[in-house]
Amino acid sequence: MTHDQLSAARCIELIDMLVALQPNTFAIKASPTLANQETVSYLFEKFSKKTIKEKQNMFCKTALLVEFFVRIFTTFFIYLFFTIIFPNNKIHKKNIIRTWLVPKSIKTQRITDDYFRDEFLDSIQSALLEKPAEIFMPLGLNNVFEFFRLRGDYQYTLFDFLTVKDVFHLFYSYINKGRVENFNYLPDEGLHEFCKSVYSSTQIDFLKLRSFQFFVEFFVAKKILKRKENLFYVFENQAYEQAWLEVAEQFNVRTFGFQSSGFSRRFFNFFPSATFVSTKRVPSVILTASSTYSRILREGFANSKIVTVGTNRITWDVETNWDFDLKIRSSKILVLLPVHFNLYKRVIEQFESQFFGPGIEVWYRPHPLHIKKMTREFPTIKTRLQDPRKAESNSFLDFRCCFSFDNSLAFDALLSGTITFELSGLTIYDDSRFLGFAIYDCRVPIANLKDAFAKSRCFYTATNIAGQVDYCASFYKRFSSVELKKVLE
Repeated sequence: MTHDQLSAARCIELIDMLVALQPNTFAIKASPTLANQETVSYLFEKFSKKTIKEKQNMFCKTALLVEFFVRIFTTFFIYLFFTIIFPNNKIHKKNIIRTWLVPKSIKTQRITDDYFRDEFLDSIQSALLEKPAEIFMPLGLNNVFEFFRLRGDYQYTLFDFLTVKDVFHLFYSYINKGRVENFNYLPDEGLHEFCKSVYSSTQIDFLKLRSFQFFVEFFVAKKILKRKENLFYVFENQAYEQAWLEVAEQFNVRTFGFQSSGFSRRFFNFFPSATFVSTKRVPSVILTASSTYSRILREGFANSKIVTVGTNRITWDVETNWDFDLKIRSSKILVLLPVHFNLYKRVIEQFESQFFGPGIEVWYRPHPLHIKKMTREFPTIKTRLQDPRKAESNSFLDFRCCFSFDNSLAFDALLSGTITFELSGLTIYDDSRFLGFAIYDCRVPIANLKDAFAKSRCFYTATNIAGQVDYCASFYKRFSSVELKKVLE
């Protein structure tokens, strides 16, 4: 384990210890910082770079306050608008699925669940003798109108359960209860600067409305979980999940967290410390994508029953590329970009500078949430963008090799028979998704992209390609309705 990993583990432990010292308030439960959501707070980077003592000047504090008022009023009127146009609903079904509304959910004729896909939903219906109700929480509000137009009679969003009075009450509650106050520090004086930085991050959680999701989910959960039997949700151990778990416990609802896609060690919330179990709730059952992920999650979630059911988010039926000559003749590179937009600029600059000139084309597949932002902020490469919503499963075969960082989509590339590298040197975290990968040297420093591209030709062997497929199978098992039905009995 590297020094950074040890530091990360210590960071997780200290934050969990801080949570244990605080009163059990809504603000404490709602803060992504105190849920160890590193991808939201970026605290670990500050600690490791020894910038804990950085101070906000008056201008920054004023800017944050102005931003807060703009955010809170804008969000309030958006919620008010959608609450008015959506009919008020009640759910009579006994089984609930809480999922995300993402761009991939919008199909031509219907709304689909990109996490709990059709085979999974059919298995639940078969085992429980009821089609479950699906609650889609918007990940951004761009798709809400399309959802309203295409949804089925068993599909809902949060606005279905809010009245105008509820919206006023929700925002009043957040303003009055969302901010962490009277923060208790750890007794070790040497850790006071650390504690101060954590407290400062909780204030930013409030001002940037990062804590707001917990309040929304708690409000909706109270509306719909009474007299229900089972709750299924996307398991990521984030702050907002605690809202559902708390209400489910109150109403004696069995909870199933579905770990449908992978993670790396930069997602601290998947690697809680021993202190975590004394301060947070966990689902009754965690349904995992493979026995490998089951083994990892057992280390931090001993209070949950962990069952491997597999996942169908990975494209297993893609045609594996055994035609090596086709690949070797290609001079195109595909860069798989994750959800962290703050890293895009540096990555794109490196690829554009290192592969400048004729002969090699560098294409980019951004996260679905950032397609419009990509064309706006990087206009010179918009003709080399691959829309993830339209890309075919075998489109990886058009490229000599792929480069990825912290992106589950890289496993699809491996399965297609495409040599795939992971970028390193972008962050101080251990952000590798290819844990234990030893088929070839897949970790590539961001400064040495050309060397990796040159080596990729030599890596196309029958042994390597078959090894890639076997490796993926160790992390992503095909979804098994039999295993799911066993745990639902």
